[in-house]
Amino acid sequence: MDFDDVLKLLGDFGRYQKRQYAMVCLIVIPVAIHSLSHVFISAKTDHWCVVPELQNFNCTNSDSVEREACIKIKQNLARPKDDVNTIPNEAQCWMYTSEDITEALFTNNVSRELDITLCTNGWEYDTSQYKSTIIQEFDLVCKKAEKPSLSQSIFFVGTLVGSLVFGALADKFGRKPVLFLAVGLQCGSGILTSFVKSFAAYTALRFITAAANTAVFITAFVIGTETVGVSKRTYAGLVIEFFFAFGLIIMAGLAYFVREWRTLQLVASVPGLLYFLYIPFFPESARWLISQKRYDEAKKITEKAATVNNVNLPTDFHFSEHIGKPSSPMSFLDLFRPWPVCKRTFNVMLCWIAVNISYFGLSLSTSDFGVNHYISFLVSGATEIPAYALSIVALDYFGRRRSLSATLLLGGVACLLTIFIPMGIGRLTVAMVGKFGVTAAFGIIFFYTAELYPTNIRSVAVGICSTSGRIGAILSPYILHLSRYWAPLAMLTFSVLAISSGVLVLLLPETANRKLPDTMDEVTELKISVTKLSSAELGEKEAMT
Repeated sequence: MDFDDVLKLLGDFGRYQKRQYAMVCLIVIPVAIHSLSHVFISAKTDHWCVVPELQNFNCTNSDSVEREACIKIKQNLARPKDDVNTIPNEAQCWMYTSEDITEALFTNNVSRELDITLCTNGWEYDTSQYKSTIIQEFDLVCKKAEKPSLSQSIFFVGTLVGSLVFGALADKFGRKPVLFLAVGLQCGSGILTSFVKSFAAYTALRFITAAANTAVFITAFVIGTETVGVSKRTYAGLVIEFFFAFGLIIMAGLAYFVREWRTLQLVASVPGLLYFLYIPFFPESARWLISQKRYDEAKKITEKAATVNNVNLPTDFHFSEHIGKPSSPMSFLDLFRPWPVCKRTFNVMLCWIAVNISYFGLSLSTSDFGVNHYISFLVSGATEIPAYALSIVALDYFGRRRSLSATLLLGGVACLLTIFIPMGIGRLTVAMVGKFGVTAAFGIIFFYTAELYPTNIRSVAVGICSTSGRIGAILSPYILHLSRYWAPLAMLTFSVLAISSGVLVLLLPETANRKLPDTMDEVTELKISVTKLSSAELGEKEAMT
C-alpha cells in the first residue's frame, strides 16, 4: 500500500499529525520576524548636519520642554528650509556655511541671504523614538539613502536563492536535516548580524538569513502538508500562514520594547535556538522516505503514528512502490508554447508579481501612514489572520478565479484611495484594507496556479511562477523609494499592478470542483471537465496539488 492508503487508516488529522503540524507551525514564527524586521531595524528618523559651531549647544541638561526647544533651535540653525520645488526633506542634506552660522549665533538679524553647502561633518539623528538604527549607525542618508532599499532587495534575492537551493536539498537529503540546517543558519546569521561593523557585512548576513528563512518556511510547509490526509491538505497549506501573522504581531511587540537595532536583532534571533530541542521528537517525513524506497524507516514512523492515534494497522502491513502511469518529460519551455499556454503563463506570472510587490510594499511601508509605527505594524500583521481565513472559505465556496480577481481588485482600489486620504488613522485603515486583499490573494494563488497546469509540468509551473513573484518582492523596496520623488507614486504603482492583474485573471479558466488537466492538450484546448466531482475525487484532486 502507498502512504495515502495508510493515512486513510491513521486518520487524516489524528493526534500524531496534530502534534507534528503544531511543531512546524511554531517554527514558522521566526520566519515572519526576520522577514520584516527591516521595518524597524532600518527605520527612517529625522536628521540634520553636524555643525561644529553648534556642538556647544548642550540640550541634555534642560527639562523636557526646554530640551525640545533647544533641539529645535539647533535644527533650524543646522538645516535650511525645504524648497517646495525640490525633493521633500532634501534640506536634511544641506547646512549653512560656517560664516553664516556664526553670524546667526551672535546676531538676531541677518541682513543677507544665507549660503548653504552639503553636509561635511556627518549627521545628527532624532533618537526620541529609535535609539539606534542601521541608517543612523552607517549614515545611510542623502547620497546613501538608497542603500537600505538595496539591502532589502538583496534580502529578497536571498529568498529566491534559498527556495531554489534548499528545495533541491530537501528533495535529495530529506526534510528533517534540511529543516534544522536552515534553522541553524537562520539563527547563526541573525545573531552575527547584531555584531557587524559595516553595512556590507550587514547586507551579506541578511542575504544568508533570507535564504535560510525561506528554507525553513518551505520545508515546514512541505512537512505539514505531507503529513495530513487529502481532506485536510488545503487547510494545512493555509493554517500555517496564521502563524506567520502571529510572528508579525510578536515583531511589533519586540520592536516596541527594544529600541536599539543590535539588541532587537539579537532578541529576534536567539530564541530560534530552542527549536533544536525538537530534534529527538521530530520525525522524518514518511512520504519522503517512501519516495526514496526507505520502506523500513517509513514503516517504523507509521507504526508509531498508529500507536499515538490509537489505530490498529493490518498485521501484514508494508509499503510497496507506487507504480503510476508514465508521463512525457517536459521542461519549463513548454510553459511558453503554444500561444494559448504562453498567454496563460504570462497572466499568472503577472499576478504573482502584482501580489508580491503589493504585499511586501504595504508591509514595509507601515511607518509611512502617519500613525504610530508600532501600532500600524501590529494592525498590518493582525490583518493577515482574517485574510487567510477568507482564503480558506473563498477557495471552496466562490471559486479560484473570481476570488483571486476580487481580492486583487480590493487591494488595488484601496491602494489607489490612500493617495487621496490625508496621513493618519483613515489612511492606515484604507491601506490595511488593501493589505487584507493582497494577503488573501497570496493565499489563493498557490492553489490556483497548481490547478491551471497538467500533472507532468505542475511543479515546474508553480516554481517558475513563484520565482517571478520573488522578483516582484525584490523590486518592492525600490518602488517604495520612488515616493521620495513623488509621494503618491509607490501606492499608485501597487494599485495599477493589482487592478490590472485582477482584471486579467478573469481571462483564466475556473478550476474549482473540476478535474485537473492531465496533458498539455487539455490545457491548450481548454478541455477542463465541468463535471462536479465526488468527495473522493475532490480528495484526489487536492492530493495532486
